[in-house]
Amino acid sequence: MTFSSAVKTCISKYATFTGRASRSEYWFFYLFIILGTFFFGIVDSMIFGFGDSDPSPISTLFSLATFIPTIAVTIRRLHDVDRSGWWQIAPIGLILITGVMAAMEANILASAAGIAALICVILLIIWLIKRGTIGDNRFGSDPLDGPKNGKEDSYSRSSIPEVK
Repeated sequence: MTFSSAVKTCISKYATFTGRASRSEYWFFYLFIILGTFFFGIVDSMIFGFGDSDPSPISTLFSLATFIPTIAVTIRRLHDVDRSGWWQIAPIGLILITGVMAAMEANILASAAGIAALICVILLIIWLIKRGTIGDNRFGSDPLDGPKNGKEDSYSRSSIPEVK
């Protein structure tokens, strides 16, 4: 999958949380997010100034527009390695637990939750880098196999209209 086809696919599957995404689809879209954030950050700086407290509405709009597709493609990428998409919220929950424990001055528990969050992040990165399941798995057909039975896509459609 090329950079442009990955971006088009992720935008067209804006809120599609089912199916699978190949490594190239995920990482090219992630690169798009990084490049877009960098570009719009520069545009915001040129228009609104370079200070830390200066507004950045264009970057913020870009981040809001790509928030749901980023979550969706991450879920589909985790599905490709036969993992539940819910795994992506585990580090967030553990970080919240760390904050609560630190506020309660339960330092040992806060440290344990922080280490668990770090382990979770490392595990997620390994899964996102790993080659997907060869052939079908419980989340759908292999995205590298191509279309099946003459169908254009093997994912279930979202109720949100597709962007072409």
